[in-house]
Order: sequence, then C-alpha cells, then structure tokens
Amino acid sequence: MNQHDNKIISNYNNITINYIGDNSFVEFMNHGFYPPYRSLEKYFLRNQASLYFNLIEDLDLSNKSLLDVGCGRGGGAMVYRDHTNIRNISACDINPLSIKFCKTAHTGIDFKVCNATALEYDDQSFNIITNVESSHCYSNFEKFINEVYRVLAPGGIFCYTDVFYPNDLKITTLYQSKLFKNIEEKNITKNVLDSCRDNKKSFSQISDIKLRDFFVNIATEKEQSYCTGTISYRKFTCFI
Repeated sequence: MNQHDNKIISNYNNITINYIGDNSFVEFMNHGFYPPYRSLEKYFLRNQASLYFNLIEDLDLSNKSLLDVGCGRGGGAMVYRDHTNIRNISACDINPLSIKFCKTAHTGIDFKVCNATALEYDDQSFNIITNVESSHCYSNFEKFINEVYRVLAPGGIFCYTDVFYPNDLKITTLYQSKLFKNIEEKNITKNVLDSCRDNKKSFSQISDIKLRDFFVNIATEKEQSYCTGTISYRKFTCFI
C-alpha cells in the first residue's frame, strides 16, 4: 500500500473515531441527491441513500450480480439489497475499519477489504459495478477503470458518480480509455447542491454536537463550492 492510500485510510479513520463514534445511523458518506426517493424516506440520511438509488434506477437488475467499489460504511450496498431485485451483492473498501463496521451492521452482502486499483475478484465476475463518490481518493484512476473492465462480465455496466473539478483528468481518462462501447453522462450538480441545502436542515437535528457540527460544516462548504462552480457532480453509465 502506498503513502497516498495510507493517508486516505488515516483521514477516514479520524472521521470515524473523532466524529461518527458509536452513531450507527451514519451508513452513508456522500453529498446526497435531492429530491429523495419516497421509497427511501425511512432513512435519516435519505438524500445520501437516494444518490445510490439514482445511479442504478433505470437498469434491469433482475438476476444480476453487483459489486460496489469504495463502499465506505455499506449504506449503498444496503440500499441495493433492500430496494432492488438484484441476485447477489458484493462490496469492497480499502479501509479495514469501514469493512469491520459493514460486516457488523449489514447482512446478506459479501464485504471485503480491497484496493480499488487492484480488485481481488476474478475476471468477468459481475454484471454491474457501482462507484459512488469514491474515485477522487484514488491514486491511479486509470488502473481503477482497467480493473473495472476486467471484472465486468460481457454486457456488463459500470455505474459511476463523483465530484469533479473543472478539466478533471478522470473524465478525460474515462473517455480516452476506449474500454466502453457507450458512455452516458449526466450533470447532476443541481440535485447535489439542493441536497447540501436540505442536509443542513436534517443534520441540525443530530443530538451529538460534534457530529452535527461536522456534518453541517461539510454541507455548508460543499453548497458554496457547487454554487460558485468550483466543483460539479456528474454520473456516468458505461456499457461494455
């Protein structure tokens, strides 16, 4: 594991230890999608759950296998398990502490500690691979999408969403890779911006003061960045 990866793990561990603590309802760590889906309103972090659902809502998932790469605290895999008819779900993350939480909090999902740039799965293992607000942490995005292509079965689909800076090289790399016969791209910045605004209201209800302030500050910071165009949010559906 390189220095970059160790730093990412350390940063997320600090968030878990110093802010999240024993608050098990924190199953998502993304900026969210607004308006939330009605079927997901039971979640306190309903906007965050909705970002995952938005990514795959138009796909036929019946009798399919899915891998969620960069699964964090496992909330996305849980949404797929509970709100789709997918056959089986695997999920991986580079952070052992996150996977430890996932294995305790979520059943019916195969969780594994694994680096996104060196996926420990056989060739052509999955019909669908998802990746939500994680790739900006990767040290080598090209290696990651090469691994995605290797692990996807013929006819597979890569569903990908993240925050992007202007002229982001990840987008260029994705298109120039020539790995996918078709890529559908959509700018969902407004939905994510509206989520940040709504998040500030819901986060203010958190009783744990440190966690509440941490989440409200992030939502406020990201709202400003989306408003000024410093960052955007896009999703890609990539077919092989």
